[in-house]
Amino acid sequence: MEMFNILIAGVGGQGNVLISRIIGRAALNEGHPVWVGETFGMGQRGGPVVSHIRLGRIVPAPVIPEYQGDVVLGLEPVETLRVACRYLKKGKEVIINPRPVMPTNVTSGKGIYPPLEVIKNALKKITPNIKMIRGTDLAQRAGNPLAMNMVMLGALAGSGKMPISIQKIREVLKEEVPKGTESSNLKAFDLGIEAYQKE
Repeated sequence: MEMFNILIAGVGGQGNVLISRIIGRAALNEGHPVWVGETFGMGQRGGPVVSHIRLGRIVPAPVIPEYQGDVVLGLEPVETLRVACRYLKKGKEVIINPRPVMPTNVTSGKGIYPPLEVIKNALKKITPNIKMIRGTDLAQRAGNPLAMNMVMLGALAGSGKMPISIQKIREVLKEEVPKGTESSNLKAFDLGIEAYQKE
């Protein structure tokens, strides 16, 4: 299999690490070589978190080099833009949840959060391939507001970009999410697949 590089951009508490663990295990279960790495900003809830997932045999390092990403899965708009600017190959895909998480400098009145349209226009300079998936809203519909990350994982799986079957991801998801939340997380995952295919 050729190298395939996935970046997950978000902030602490949004569930980046769970998504990367599910993708990593599902890839291994299907026999794909996989490397997973995370880079963290401020070591507290709300700081930037970027997950690097590399599928393929020839991987010199677990962290994706600049401008080598095949897809950015964005859980938070500003973080999505920041990661896409640095890592995405020109013309590749961005899947983005448009609900912002305001950083402390914005909530304290010392900074300004850019409007979503500004973020989207900046992303369009990198790639025309942008899918807006309302992950936060769909997680509410699934009955689990914390399952936004599973909606976004579903959108990524539904894109057909990853060389991993949807069924294998579902199997691992059921094992990885907290006990008692399997049903709502699977519903969120399925809503993400459906949303991507409608977008």
